[in-house]
Amino acid sequence: MNKVMLLMVLLLVGCSNKYPQTIQDNFMASCTNGDGSKTESCKCALDKTQRNYTYEEYQQIEQSTQLGGGRLPNSYVAVVAPCLGGAK
Repeated sequence: MNKVMLLMVLLLVGCSNKYPQTIQDNFMASCTNGDGSKTESCKCALDKTQRNYTYEEYQQIEQSTQLGGGRLPNSYVAVVAPCLGGAK
């Protein structure tokens, strides 16, 4: 019984970093830019983003990107690049 409880706690903790749905939708729309062939790559990038960054950290990345003229931080690019076929 304890193993089941531990598994449930781990699953809940693993799922707790999901961003609000509107943020996820905006991420996907921006990433795919209307090109349906990019959907799987962008889902991968979103998943890696949510796994590696809290929502607050992601907001800081967004702000940094806006202040940096649209350039993503290199540390973030390194996280999502495998999903997008290299550097983006």
